[in-house]
Amino acid sequence: MWSIKNIISKAAVLIILIYIAVTNIIDFIPNPDGGIAKAEREVQETIKNGGVVNWQEGVPETYIYYYLERKRGINVYWKL
Repeated sequence: MWSIKNIISKAAVLIILIYIAVTNIIDFIPNPDGGIAKAEREVQETIKNGGVVNWQEGVPETYIYYYLERKRGINVYWKL
């Protein structure tokens, strides 16, 4: 299985797989700033205080606001 000719190619493949595994694990670990959970808490606080999150494409708070309001039965952003 491990002949001298193939050891370099197998080691290269192994190193690439380890690199991919490590980067995926690092991406999976939550961000120290709170990530999406923090954004959801902030949006819930805004809704609780009667505020509105204005539409901005690509901003997570906007999508969370839309989801939470639709869950409550309120049609937001209908003028878009």
